[in-house]
Amino acid sequence: MDDYNNFYGEYRGSMDEGSFHLPFGLQSSPTSPMIPNQLEELGKRLNEGVKNVEIGAISQDVFETIPVGHFKEIGRLAKLTDSKVSVHAPIVDPAGFTQEGWKESNREQTEEYLKSIVDRTQSINPDGNTVINLHTTGGVPAYEWKKGLPGEKNMMFVVNQETGQLAPLKYEKLNYLGEVKDWTPDQKLEQLNESTWENEKLKLISYDKAKDESERMIMREKSNPAYQSALYAQRQGHSLTSEQIDYIKSVGRRLDSYKQQIESYDKVIIEGLQKMNHNYKEFHSIDTTEQSSVVSANEKALSTLGKKFRIQEDITEEAKRRENEAFSQLSIDSSDSERLRISGEINQWKNNEINSKVGEKLDSSYLLSKLNKLPAPELFRPVDDFTKEKTVETLANVAAHAYEKYGENAPILSTENWEPGSALSRADSMKELIVESRDKLSEKLIESKNLSKTEADRVAEKLLGATWDIGHIYQLKKHGYSKEDIIEETEKISPYLKHVHLTDNFGYTDSHLAPG
Repeated sequence: MDDYNNFYGEYRGSMDEGSFHLPFGLQSSPTSPMIPNQLEELGKRLNEGVKNVEIGAISQDVFETIPVGHFKEIGRLAKLTDSKVSVHAPIVDPAGFTQEGWKESNREQTEEYLKSIVDRTQSINPDGNTVINLHTTGGVPAYEWKKGLPGEKNMMFVVNQETGQLAPLKYEKLNYLGEVKDWTPDQKLEQLNESTWENEKLKLISYDKAKDESERMIMREKSNPAYQSALYAQRQGHSLTSEQIDYIKSVGRRLDSYKQQIESYDKVIIEGLQKMNHNYKEFHSIDTTEQSSVVSANEKALSTLGKKFRIQEDITEEAKRRENEAFSQLSIDSSDSERLRISGEINQWKNNEINSKVGEKLDSSYLLSKLNKLPAPELFRPVDDFTKEKTVETLANVAAHAYEKYGENAPILSTENWEPGSALSRADSMKELIVESRDKLSEKLIESKNLSKTEADRVAEKLLGATWDIGHIYQLKKHGYSKEDIIEETEKISPYLKHVHLTDNFGYTDSHLAPG
């Protein structure tokens, strides 16, 4: 114990000179993560005199080849030697990111995989709470830090919530007229969301203008004196010259073409509006500014319009069905005038229905004008925020599974910070991850197990926590951070710790040196 006290009393940092000694019985050690025979690896560590051993493999392929029976034997051997065993799960991404980006199906598959690791780990110590250490991320980049910059962000990665793809936003100094201004990643993110929303609106507006042009061409054709004269003569039963007949047919073909163009533009505009409406409802943030009441009113108006538009679409579809059914009963030699009569009657029925059930007909231009008043949704979000939201769901679901099967003896899920630039690897974001995961788990336990809030909170705090890897966080040094900054990071996360990985390095790579 004197050696223990001397070590902590004298050791100050990785650059200190001198010899330090700590008995093996007070040390912890991992097994080799490359070897499937983790039972043999545990035996080696125990033979060295180490009492706290972390087994497992960072590769999913290696972890899956560990014989299931070995987990039980590992627990038996640990009990015989009065040792404590934790498990390092393979590096997977709890949020659902892969090389191709993010998908909900990936998150769901990872969740099921982590449940299987919980079940295998439970056999190590069925009567206790074996710690399962898992990375907060599979390596998704979130930030490039730089001490001294506004917000300390040299680069921020954002994710398109619709596609799951990532994009980097880099800090810049821009030369504006008369001044140099900081252009931060957060400012770029706001602009990206605004410009993306505006570009979607501009595309639809361009289609709307093209549609207006087609409508003007129809009016121009119909108002042509020659066409009006020929139509009048036809209605009066006068004989038409061959030129007049050809002219009427030619105008009719052009009118049909313009009508088809209008229908196509309408379809594209409506589909675009539906997509924009979906993105707004899915990704807009709650507005807490003075304009919130205005935005809320616009949202309610758009929702009402959406319901009316759906009714209008149903009436239109029914009109098409009726027209097709009527046309199918006509003989081959039926005249065009008969078809026009049927179309006119059905069109009149459609207009009457729309007037009575919807009111003013809702065309694409009208809907576009309403959607145009809404603020831009957060289609792009910081990777760190998005990852946290998805990881909270995974952790809460896996912990709920563990408690459902094993109760108070369930394994503990302890999430580990990776290199500082990766998602959820700084103290503040890890703290938020743990707090929100515990809250989510507590809600689930109250609902599914009828626990009181006090009891549910206690269980959640017991089963979810953080692993703090000193070697990982110390790499902040290469981004301009001091030892005091890194100590401050550790102090922030300390109340949530379940597990610690203690190695040394010079702050530039995770070299896994022994302390000192």
